[in-house]
Amino acid sequence: GRTLLFCIVHDVTARLKAEGELVTLAQIDMLTGLPNRRHFLENAERELSRTLRYGGGLSVLMMDIDHFKKVNDTYGHHAGDLVLQAVGRLFSEALRDADFVGRMGGEEFAVILPQTGAPAALEVAERLRHRIEMAKIPRPEGKPLQVTLSLGLTTLDGADSINIDTLISQADSALYEAKRNGRNRVCVFGDVVDGEMRVNPAGEMVDAVWRELPAHYQGVKIDWH
Repeated sequence: GRTLLFCIVHDVTARLKAEGELVTLAQIDMLTGLPNRRHFLENAERELSRTLRYGGGLSVLMMDIDHFKKVNDTYGHHAGDLVLQAVGRLFSEALRDADFVGRMGGEEFAVILPQTGAPAALEVAERLRHRIEMAKIPRPEGKPLQVTLSLGLTTLDGADSINIDTLISQADSALYEAKRNGRNRVCVFGDVVDGEMRVNPAGEMVDAVWRELPAHYQGVKIDWH
């Protein structure tokens, strides 16, 4: 007798494509194309675990666009979207491939800087601040928009029991100080003395170094127009 073989072929391309799109939707902020809060935190946890296991520096930046509500109120939400997209692109262009930036929500962003101690992280933060300040963001009608950025920075101090939520909270506290002290500046997490944020003495920098930094490293107050 003869043996008959039957083959049923299914084209799974569409299903795989749909699954890939679902993964993208779960991980990416669709407006800016950056990782969303959940995906950022997942990667941040992995990077922190790697650093605690193998050693090296790790810094975290929390960043907020100054007066963003005023952009929306004055020029409309479409203009606000253009600002968020432009800022997201500038972050991606200015950071290393090893760095990880995400949109945490609204006008707030965060960056993980692997193998980066406090002095180098401060240079990165200032570079981002300056780049945003100098950018002219085009829009379909009217003059280009210009915004500024406030940043809070913290650096892993060698503790072996810290978690990513603590580091983000520290950076967020420094961000609050940057906002409170005039915006468009970088503040480093540490103790607050006489209302002024100073570098954590457990970190790689000391108060005297912070005080002696040139003014442009600490940021200058600029009124937004």
